Amino acid sequence: MELADHRRIMLPVTIGDTDESIDQATVALGALVGPHRGSTGSAFRPVLPPPSALRTEQRTRPRDAFFAESVAVTLEEAVGGCSAEAVTPYPPGIPLLVPGEVVTAEIVDALDQHAAAGGVTVGAGDSTLRTFRVET
Repeated sequence: MELADHRRIMLPVTIGDTDESIDQATVALGALVGPHRGSTGSAFRPVLPPPSALRTEQRTRPRDAFFAESVAVTLEEAVGGCSAEAVTPYPPGIPLLVPGEVVTAEIVDALDQHAAAGGVTVGAGDSTLRTFRVET
């Protein structure tokens, strides 16, 4: 399991898996979920932009940005700044920002939507993203 908490589990499928192992995992998960079908969970579904809207400029080399002087600001104040840390929302577990990339309003909105949906963010010094480090 790659990620697990009180709301979700993430099982990565790799080249080492077979149709049979995937079927076995699907059946096992179905057995876990079955008794809870029909429960009143959250109906919120985030509205995320297409991946093309989340592309950004690499302003500084990642190593240089990571070790640069930086300051913690609110996520909204970070727009236009150069990220000094990585931000990886789970799911899907793919970095949305790496050090040296420019923080855009679209990325901030995507992170807000992800958090509102109960997603987990790793890599940033403040996992709640109340503050975010940008180069000074």
